This record gives sequence, C-alpha cells and structure tokens, in this order.
Amino acid sequence: MNGDVNQKFLTVENGRKQATSIEKKSLNYSTRTVFFHKDGDKYFQAVKIPVSKARYRTIEALLDDLSKKVPLHFGVRRLFTPKGRDEIKDIDQLKNYGNYICASNRKVHALKLRCQPGDALLNRQAANKSKATDGRCSWEASSSTLVEDSAENHRQIKLHNEIIQPKIKQVDFILNCSPGRHYTMRFKMNNCLLSFDEILRNLSDAFQVGIAKLYTTKGSRIIRCEDILNGPHQLIACKKYERPTVKDAGKLPLINYGKTTKGVSNDKPKETVCHSSLPTLPITMDIHSRKENSDIAQTVLLEKSDELHRKDSARNLKSASTSDLCDQIHQELEQGSSLTKLSRKQDRNKECVYEIIVCTGNRWAADMDSDLYIILYGVDARSEKLWLKQSLNDPKFQQNQADFFEIWCPYVGELKKITVGHNEAGYGGGIFIDRISITEPNIDGLYYTFPCSKWFDVGQVDGKIERQLKCAGYCALNSRLRQYEQKRDEYSSENQWKLYIKFNKMSSTVENSPELHVFAYSSVGKSRSNYMQQRKLIKATSEEAIFFNEVGRIYKIRIEVDCHSPDSEDFAVYIESMELVQKCSGDRRHITCRSWCRLSESVNQKSSTLQLFREFPIVDLKSDLLPVYKYHGKITLGDMRGIESGRYFHCKLYGELGDSGIIYLDRNKAENGILEFQAECVSLGRLMCVMFSTFVNAQAEHLCEGFNVLQELYEKYNCSVTAGIVWLVNSVVIRESLHSPYQYIFTEGRILEKQFPGVLRKELILSDITGLSTKSSRMDNAETEAEEEMWKLLITSQEMTNFESIYGNCCLTVFGELGNSGPIVLAERDSKYRSNKTIVFQIRFKSVGKIFKVRLQLDAIEDHQVTWYLKKLKMKNIKNGDEFRINAESLLMQTEWNPRPIVEFAVAWPDIPPLPTIVYNVLVENGKGTDRHQSMILSLNLFGVHGDTGRRFLLTSDPAQRHFQPGNKDTFEIETIYLGTIHEVVIEIAPGSRFKQWHLKTIEIVDPEGHAVYKFYSDEILTSSATVLILKNPTVQASNGLPANTVDENHD
Repeated sequence: MNGDVNQKFLTVENGRKQATSIEKKSLNYSTRTVFFHKDGDKYFQAVKIPVSKARYRTIEALLDDLSKKVPLHFGVRRLFTPKGRDEIKDIDQLKNYGNYICASNRKVHALKLRCQPGDALLNRQAANKSKATDGRCSWEASSSTLVEDSAENHRQIKLHNEIIQPKIKQVDFILNCSPGRHYTMRFKMNNCLLSFDEILRNLSDAFQVGIAKLYTTKGSRIIRCEDILNGPHQLIACKKYERPTVKDAGKLPLINYGKTTKGVSNDKPKETVCHSSLPTLPITMDIHSRKENSDIAQTVLLEKSDELHRKDSARNLKSASTSDLCDQIHQELEQGSSLTKLSRKQDRNKECVYEIIVCTGNRWAADMDSDLYIILYGVDARSEKLWLKQSLNDPKFQQNQADFFEIWCPYVGELKKITVGHNEAGYGGGIFIDRISITEPNIDGLYYTFPCSKWFDVGQVDGKIERQLKCAGYCALNSRLRQYEQKRDEYSSENQWKLYIKFNKMSSTVENSPELHVFAYSSVGKSRSNYMQQRKLIKATSEEAIFFNEVGRIYKIRIEVDCHSPDSEDFAVYIESMELVQKCSGDRRHITCRSWCRLSESVNQKSSTLQLFREFPIVDLKSDLLPVYKYHGKITLGDMRGIESGRYFHCKLYGELGDSGIIYLDRNKAENGILEFQAECVSLGRLMCVMFSTFVNAQAEHLCEGFNVLQELYEKYNCSVTAGIVWLVNSVVIRESLHSPYQYIFTEGRILEKQFPGVLRKELILSDITGLSTKSSRMDNAETEAEEEMWKLLITSQEMTNFESIYGNCCLTVFGELGNSGPIVLAERDSKYRSNKTIVFQIRFKSVGKIFKVRLQLDAIEDHQVTWYLKKLKMKNIKNGDEFRINAESLLMQTEWNPRPIVEFAVAWPDIPPLPTIVYNVLVENGKGTDRHQSMILSLNLFGVHGDTGRRFLLTSDPAQRHFQPGNKDTFEIETIYLGTIHEVVIEIAPGSRFKQWHLKTIEIVDPEGHAVYKFYSDEILTSSATVLILKNPTVQASNGLPANTVDENHD
C-alpha cells in the first residue's frame, strides 16, 4: 500500500474479497464526524465536531469555531494531517472519523494515535491491525487504514470508558451549621474545567455567603480539585473563620479513673472536681498492657459510650427536666475532659495546615507592604521561619485589617509562644500589630491568641523589628460542644460558669493571710467571689473552683489580694493558669497566667510590675481579645495636711470597659512632689476618672464633710467650681503604654461623700487628651539634615479608562518642613505608564526636612483626552531606609478645561498624623468694569504655611452657567491638603480665553478646618496683556462672623 488517497484496498468479509474506494466511502457521508487535536499536546482530549457544508461553508468558518474549543495562543489558523505533511485547505478534504492537527503556524508535531493504555482487548485488536499493516504503526500505514483504525478505536474507547467509570460526578455541598441549605454541582471525572477558587466562588454565589473552605463529613480538609473528584459525594462548605459542625464529630473521651479532690462552693454543698480537667496539668495513665488489647478496649468503650449517650439523650429530652439535663451534660463533659489532649495527639513529623490571622492595629502608618515571618514554639517542637507573604491583587497588612494565611509545617504540639518579625530596617517601613490568632489544623483543635499592640519599626519606641509574643490563652473548637452551646437556652435560663484556678507558689510572713478576691467582667456586668470562696482560695495549694451565675459573656478576669495592714506587703502568690468552663455547654476557655501578685521587692521573684492584682483577658471566638497595657502614670501631689503618716494610699482607674484593681502608691518614692507608678491591666478603653483614697485624722475628717457640703451646693446651682482641689493630689497624667500616641490628663478634682469612717476619697475627672510622639530617642539623636537627599519612587498604575497605557510626563513635587523640591520630571517624553505595572524612579532633590505632602501633575503628549488611574505611591530613602506609602486610588483625567490635572496626597508617619484634606470655598466678586460678553477660564494658586495648592482651575458642575458677570459673586470649590494660614493668592487667566477686560473687586477664601475667612482686596482690571495678578496680606476673621482675630502665620 502507498499513501495515495485514491488507492483502492482489499477487505475480507464473509470469506469474499471486496474492493472499496476511500474516496467513494467519504462521499457517502453528508455530515462527517471529525476529531481535532491540539498541536504539541499529547494529553489534550480530541475535540469531536460534526462537519458539513450546511454548518461550515468555508474552511475559515471552521477555523473560527475551532479557535474557541482548542486553546492556542494565536488561535487555530491551520489544519494538518496526522503526520503534519499535508495542510487541509478545503472542507471537502476532511474525512469521516478522521484525525487532524490544529496549529497556529506551519511547524507542527506529528500525531501518534494509539489505544487507551491498560486495555488488553484494545491492545490485542491494535496488534492484529499492526499485522495487517506489516508491523507498522497506524500513522505509518496508508490513509485508508488510518481512517478505519481511528474510527474503530474511538468507538471502542468510548464504550470502554462508559463501562469502566462514569463521566460525570455529582457532589452535594452542604452549608455549615445549615443542613437544610445545599447546592449540587457536577464535574467531569477525566477533566475538571473549573479551578478550586472558581468552585469556591460559585458556592459563594449560590449560598450568598463567602465560602473559603471545604471539609468532608468526617472533618478532613479539601484543598484541591482532585480531592473533590476522588472524595465523597457530600462536602461541607464553611466560611473563612468557621470550623465544620459535624454531626457526632467526636466521641466522648474515656472516663479518667484518677484521684479527685472535693471542693466546697456556696451554691452546692459538695461537688467533685477533676484535677486533670486543666489542660496545663500533666495527664498520666497506666499503659502497661499490650497495644492490641488497649486499642480494642478503647474502641469498644468509645462505641459503647457513644451509643449509650445517644439513647440517654433521646430519652432525657422527652422526660427529664431542664435542670437535670444540664447537670447530666455537665457531668459527661467534665468526666470526659481529662483525655482531650490524648485524643488530639498528632504525628510530629506529619505536615499540617495552620490557619493564622494577623490583625493590624489602627494607628497612622500602621500598614506594611513587605512580608512577615513567624516561628511557632510548641511543647513538642518548634517550626522553622515561616513567611506570610504579600499578594499583588489583595494587599495584606493594611491599617485596621485582619489578614488570613494558611501555612504548612510539622505539628509542634500545644503552642506556648511565637516569634514575629520582618526585614525592613527603615523608619516608617514597619507595622503595628494588634494581635495574632492561630488555629490548629484538626477539627477538634484549639484557637490560640497572642496579644501584641506594639510597633515593629526601627524608628518607634525600642526600635525592635522582631518580638516574641506569649500565648494569652485558647479555647476549644470542638463541634460537639458547639452543638450543646446552640441548645443552651433550651437547657437552662442561667449562664453559669466555673473557674478553675491553679496556684503554684505562695509565700507570707504574717500570721493572718489577706483575702483573695476574684472578679469577672462580662457583657452583663461585674461579678465577684463570695466570702467562703475567698477564704478557701487563700488556703489553696494547687487549684480551686469558683462559680459565677448569670454573668453573660466574660471578657476579663481579675484576681486581687486585699491587704488590710502594712505588714501584709510581704505576701505573694504565683498564679500558674486558669480555666473557665461553662456548665451548660461545656465551653472551655484556658487562660495562661504565670504572674505574681506581690507588693514588696523582698520577694525574690521576677515580675514586670509590683502590684497586688492581676488581670487576664478571655479568648473568645465571637469577640476580639482585649489587649493588656502597662499604664504609666505621673501624680503631682498636693497638700498633705491631715493625712495619716502611713506609707501607702490607694488609686483606682475607671474607663469605658470597667475599672482596674487597687494600685498601692508609696509616698516615700515621690521626688520633687512627683510620684510615678506603673500598673499592668487589661485595656480599660477610654479613661474617664481616677479615684484616690487614704486615711485621715479626726480633724481632716470633719473638713471632708465640709468640702462635701460645698460640692453639693456647687452642683445644685450648676457652678463649675470644685472643692478641695489641691488636697492630696493636684493632677494626674496617664499613658496606656509607650506605644500609644496620646496621654490622658486629669486636673478637675472633687471630694466625694464619706463612705467609711476616717477615709478621704477624692476623684479626678478627665479634662484633656494630648498627643505624644512614639518615635525612638535613638532616631532623634541620629537625625542629621543632609544638604541633598536621594529617594527611590515607586508608582503603581491600575486599569485605564480609555486605553491600556498613556504617553507623557508626570511631575512630582515634594513638600517638607523646610520647603518644597519644585517640580521633578519623572520620565522622558516617550515613557509609558502601563496598567497594573510598577515603575521605579530614582530622584534627587535638596533636603526639605520631614515630608508631609506630595503632589503629582500629569502632562500628556497626546492631544486627545487622557485618563490615568493611580493605584499606589511609595518613596524610600536610599541612605537611611526611611519610607512612606500612599494608597492613592485616584483618577487623573485630562480634559479641555483641565489640560494638566493635579492630585495631592498627605503623608502619614508612624508618630505624625497626616494633614487633613479639606474643601476651600472661593467667592469671587466681579466689579462693574467687567465685560459682559466674554468667555474666560480662571486659575488660582493658594499659598499657606503648608505649601501651595498648585494651579487650580475654577470650574462648576453646570457648564451652561455663565460666570464673571459685572456685579455678580461667583462661588467655586478647591479640594486640597490643609494649607494652614493662607497669606498669598496668585490669579491667572488661562491662554485661549476670549475676553477684553475683567474687573476683580475681592476674593474670599473660607477655611472650614481653621474656622477662618481670608479676604483679599484687589480692585484691579485684568486685560489680555496683563493676565496674572498676585494678592497678599489678607484680612482674617472668624467663619462665624465675629470680629477679626490675629492669626499667626507661623502656626503649625
């Protein structure tokens, strides 16, 4: 046989030879089934298309249709035979069941057609075909053999695939916590056309919520499309920060048969408390039996306990009372809590996914565009340096934003601390982190929180860019516990919590130990321990349990030592850990303490502050963790007459989120009448007042009563006078922490009503909040003004309105404390600003001091309208690494009325807030000498303490409105960065204006930020030969119409 298409061949049918022509056979089909393959892709599934003259009149129509079905970079432009030798130029050349190559150019790869591998039947048939062609492959035989072989193989492969596996897989997606809402999708088994992100987007549109994760009904995570195709037919769709609620996800652990201690509470006379319920306590078990027997026994116990639990729960829901059911659920959860750790053990060498949430704080310039790294420290191991990387389409670490990451690393066990940092060594290049939360990879894992509220910047406070954060606590993510929590209202109307406290060390040199109080702050109010519990706590050696009833959602716990005599200052107690358990739902909140309550330095223990109370925030999935601040205070002491000579007097802080513990102040440590103190406590929010109390003698006690009577009279007649303002304390200044850019000032004081005999109580109310710099002192000493500065400028563009790129110049002007740099041309005349691209420039200009504003002005070459969408701007000092970032998101549009558009941005530094963007109202009063019939375009440039506005054209939203008529007043608006005190205005008539003369009488500029009106008097006439006018020395008056005030031009 040869390769001629018209060559006849012989077939054997029923023992009789028969001659058939391939050309005649093709003519018998009006519609031919043709298979098209992709050039160079042997794994591409052939596209099956029925070809006929009625459907495709020309070969070009077929090529256009193939371009949509066969993905090629330049589309399908040519068709070739399987060997790639002959090009198909007419539809009539296509054969029925023929195979052809789709290509974009003349060079193609030969196509090798073969049977599906692994099919013995098809391989034997292919071998028989090979014998008929003298051992040659199908594509080496003649065209006639190729056509018949390919047609027969396609039929048999199609039948083979239908028998082996189904083509379509149907998956039912169930919304988490809403089993009644589900969505069904169908996927091709051999080729999934959607990516994993596209599947999540489709599910989000279907459920109308953001779907970010998929799980199986057993709790396994689905992270790839292959897992969907090879997994079960039902999957759970979860939101970003949700865990799947699995029906009967985890069986109750085995009952702990260890020793227990009896505790006595005020609510119940006797109750058994399991020591091993605390996660921090060691759990020991006897595991001396053989592994096989222990595994079998454990499996049987788990199955039996789960079966009994289902039967008992169903029976009790029908017959038992609500209180009995609550007690039963609590006992089951408490008995089974001892083996929670053992059931959560994982293989240390096995890699798993940790979910990390980084919450950036709400501070000026708190954002960062670099990558963070994190190191996890667990009880079993520590991880390597793991990078939390930025995203081009979704910027991370923005101000007041929470970012979600998933990292792969070996399981390290229960987390104790983490290390967080970055590699940016310049001022302004760091980040302010509020807190970091980490979730364990398994369904019954833990949710850890690491509070921070500190800067990671070399120019801030201590200059650290790497910090170690300790774990404040964690809560369980057990699905079974959440099911009980959802039914809590059905079980009981009370919200009862049990607090387990573990003490490690306790020391006291006095015979009668002081009292120990426990306070719980919640959404409902404040609760405290009773007298019996206080006496029991002070005698505890290991741990103790306290009950709080109907307290709502707890967000803070305080343990406080009540000292009644100076001798008790030697008392000290070390708190190891606490665990808060909700009795009805079994919800657990672990609190990591490791803190001393002490007042004397003679107790040789390391502690950050000397105080007799400790406060701890509660980790909760449904609310944010409150930060722990170290409050710094300075007290100006007043008149101490009548005050007893004891060393200590008491101080207490009150804020929007509650109060602090009692701070003991030592008068002997005051220097020059100034007494400083530090107190570490959970954030109180905005401070409202400070309370002082001390013991006084009998004469001063009568004086307190007199001051109290005077204060009542002042308040009765609404007099802003306070009594006894200089007694004991004059003023107080308090700062939350060294990382806070403000401080509270308390100067208004009053004497309060007597509550205890011989005790003076005075209250200072908040009078002012002032700003403070958080800049490092080392940076202030290292700053030197250079004559010339070199900066790197990065400009990122987004999609353009009219076309993909613009051609032209962009001028940059930098404003600082010492002046401005003047216009800096950033590029040559042929430079291009392309969409979604970042252009880097290196600029040099004379030092302007601390930069507070930058301006960009567009000057395009093209004559037609040009628009430019500016996305981001960043400048970095090449010498010292200082940098600032601006999220521009601004549109610059070139029009006939505004050929050089301008946009300005205020610069925010970590310790310097940006200048506000305001709208100035400009009122132009036209004189009678103005020509009535004229068309004029006017521009203004305002000069103030903070630079100028640049040339701004006076335009209105109504183009049909006529301006600059004789005797009229025209109003315009100019949006710009705040200029401070305005001292000069430059007026210019744009070229191309058709006018004879314009009489300007006055110009008024209303400043809404400074509450002032600047009025410039002119009474000048502008003509075509004199188009520029400069006005100075305005008159200034308040914006409310009051008489003129003297304004300092050097303000700010």
